[in-house]
Parts: sequence; structure tokens; C-alpha cells
Amino acid sequence: EAELRDQRKQVDNLRRQIDILDGTEKKLREMLEKQGAELEKAREELTDTVKRDLYSKAAADASSAQETLKAKEQEYTKAKVEADDLRSKLAALHKELEQAKAEMGEMVAKSDLLQ
Repeated sequence: EAELRDQRKQVDNLRRQIDILDGTEKKLREMLEKQGAELEKAREELTDTVKRDLYSKAAADASSAQETLKAKEQEYTKAKVEADDLRSKLAALHKELEQAKAEMGEMVAKSDLLQ
């Protein structure tokens, strides 16, 4: 009976861990979606800025516009790398979540066998 109680506690702990991982996964997905929208907006703003600069400035200012573009591309690349990192973390969390679910299933099956 004590072993059954211990297994039930373990199952409850695993359920809590799964809930936490589910919440973390959801937050990461929301962050990725938000960052993706921000990246798209930044790309559109960059495109608009570069177009305005190229058409409204003289040839002497074209060099400055290229520097701005290069800096914005570096920002975009950095943000993309961060987004990829978040995706990797999300995948790892998802893997942990699946593993925890599998462990909980095993615990439940063992618990059922003991009953």
C-alpha cells in the first residue's frame, strides 16, 4: 500500500511536470509567433526604408543607405538566429514533455498492475 501511495505521488509529480512543460511549450510557441511577426514587420520596414532612401537621396547618400541596410540585415540575422535557438529549445522541451508523458504512462500502468 505504501508503494502504491509512492507511485501515485510519482504520477502526480509527473502530471505537474507535464503541466509545467505544457505551459512552457505554449509560452515558447507564443514567443516564436510574436518574434516571427516582429521579424516580418522589421523586414517590411527595412524594405520600405531602403526604398525611400534609395529613391530620395543623391548618389553620395547611397553609401550611407548601404551601411544602414547592412546593419539592419545583421539585426535581422541575429533575430533569426535567436528565433532558431528558441525553436531548438521548444523542440527539446517538447521531447522532454513526450518523455515525461511516456514515464507517466508507465507509472500508471505499473500502478494499475499493483491494484
